[in-house]
Amino acid sequence: MGLLVSASVSFILGGSLVSAASNSAGNNPENPSAADFLRRAYHSSVILGNYLYIDGGEISQKTGGMPSHSRLNRVTLSIDLTSEWTNASLRMQSIPKGAAPSSNGGVLWKTPDQKSFFAWGGGISSVSDGNIPPLKVWNFTSDKSGGGSWTEDTTSSTSMSKAQVIRLVTGSYTAIRDTGYYVGGLVNGQTDVSAANDPDTPQQGITTFNFTSEKWTKESSIGLNDFGTSIASKTVSIPAFGSENRGLLFVLGGKDPGLTAQGKNADLVPLSNITIYNPYIEQWSAQRATGDVPLARTRFCAASVKGDNGTYEIFIYGGLSSDISYDEIYVLSIPGFVWLKASYTPLAPRFEHTCEVAGGRQLISIGGLNSNGHKKGDYLSFWKSPDPFKQGIGVFDMTTMAWKSSYDPNASKYETPVVIKQWYSDGGLAQVQWQNKEVARMFVQDVPGK
Repeated sequence: MGLLVSASVSFILGGSLVSAASNSAGNNPENPSAADFLRRAYHSSVILGNYLYIDGGEISQKTGGMPSHSRLNRVTLSIDLTSEWTNASLRMQSIPKGAAPSSNGGVLWKTPDQKSFFAWGGGISSVSDGNIPPLKVWNFTSDKSGGGSWTEDTTSSTSMSKAQVIRLVTGSYTAIRDTGYYVGGLVNGQTDVSAANDPDTPQQGITTFNFTSEKWTKESSIGLNDFGTSIASKTVSIPAFGSENRGLLFVLGGKDPGLTAQGKNADLVPLSNITIYNPYIEQWSAQRATGDVPLARTRFCAASVKGDNGTYEIFIYGGLSSDISYDEIYVLSIPGFVWLKASYTPLAPRFEHTCEVAGGRQLISIGGLNSNGHKKGDYLSFWKSPDPFKQGIGVFDMTTMAWKSSYDPNASKYETPVVIKQWYSDGGLAQVQWQNKEVARMFVQDVPGK
């Protein structure tokens, strides 16, 4: 694999993290040292300007040299993307949250100017005090130095209440320009106290929030599948193609739970089935993907990046199927709808992680759990097993399709991998079997030379 897990890379595994400036001793339970860190999961992440922010979720660490169970992450963390680091030398900054709650699987929608993000939804952690906080919209504003401040957005909270928006968890979210989208999700005892004794209940629809007007709406998800429900999937936005080239949403993987309270027994959605949503005309469509199609899975991470040949690539990493955790990276190239797999030795399977594109061509993986090698249902052992990635951070070069030993702020810009360029050069796009003419027109007309 050649990255941050190899025992031969002693300068990475042997290093130790100096915690945030507020706690240089490295014993901050909210931001443990690299030596004490074990796992991070159920968090959310987003990039504002030159910093990557991590919020919510749970962490586990060694206490007195012994592994402990997870605890709620009650601070917001930031990573400087302007300096070079390994996952052992990395210094994270801790930011107090004040009255802003911490949740599992919460939404972070960043504004187009990349100066702030909105936080909404998510469920309470099983290791919290058990009280579900009032559903509000919170805003984090960056100070451009890795810090920032939290405030309640009262106007958006009022608008949300009037629109009868409910708290959801286990859906997927993204944003295009000034609007955030949340697809599917469910209600359970972690989101609604009245549902404490009820099974997970899937919800239909797309919840949308316009950052400019601060208006909330609910759009139809009929067309996503037979019932318009989705859990543990990933929704990725591409700001191109579609109506007047304004952008589309792509829903990948996860489960189709139907309408009944059967979220845990839902059917896995094949990753050959790519569901597309045009938010500007509120229209659903689908397209079959070919190539080296990944096995169906949930709880992976996904991120998109613009190629240099008129394409966009969607990278997915990890995930979970039944009790199997994956260490695999696949890339879906649009408009070809072709999957290709990165070739490396899997050493760090994970699910419930996030990933962000930074530094031109680098995919940063944050957190994750590994179910492999553990007794089924023994979630405590997941948290006590050390992450092969120090601090849960991995760095992948999306152009060379290889893991890296460090983050490079001066890396060259992303270029579509050679193997994908070759697929197009060999006439792959002309061989695509489009679902129908309407789907073809969304993509083919936007390809250079077509």
